[in-house]
This record gives sequence, C-alpha cells and structure tokens, in this order.
Amino acid sequence: MDKLYGNKQVIPSRPELRRSNRTDIEKAIAAHGGPATVASRLGWTSKGRYRKPKGYWNSISNVKQEIDEFISIYDLPTGTLDLL
Repeated sequence: MDKLYGNKQVIPSRPELRRSNRTDIEKAIAAHGGPATVASRLGWTSKGRYRKPKGYWNSISNVKQEIDEFISIYDLPTGTLDLL
C-alpha cells in the first residue's frame, strides 16, 4: 500500500481500496476517524468531499463558521443570514 499511496501522500478512496482488496485498510481508516482525519494526522491530502465529524453540527460556532463561509463564497451582503 505504501508503494501505491505513500509516495503520493494521498489517502486512497474507498473504491480504490476495494479494488486492491484492502478492506482492512478501509476499516482501519474508518476506525480512526475517516479519510479526512487520517489524512490530516499523516500530513497527507484526501480525495473528494467527506462528511463532517459526528457532533460537528451540534456546535453553534461550527454552524456560524459554515454560514460565514457560504456568505463569503457567494459574495452576499453583510448581515445576510445573521446567526448571532
């Protein structure tokens, strides 16, 4: 696996792991927080979009951060979707 992905420093996708018959690595990645978390810990990148960690949306500061980012991306006027 290191020869396939370690040199690229990119966490392999679930389909790539399955094609390589490496469901053991897929399960280990899931057990350690998922592709984005494992990639971050390794200093690697991850492919695609991944879910937010469990409990992420329970924090009002995370919700505010996501709304602020949305407003910034779409260049909406200040005060749009004011949360706090």
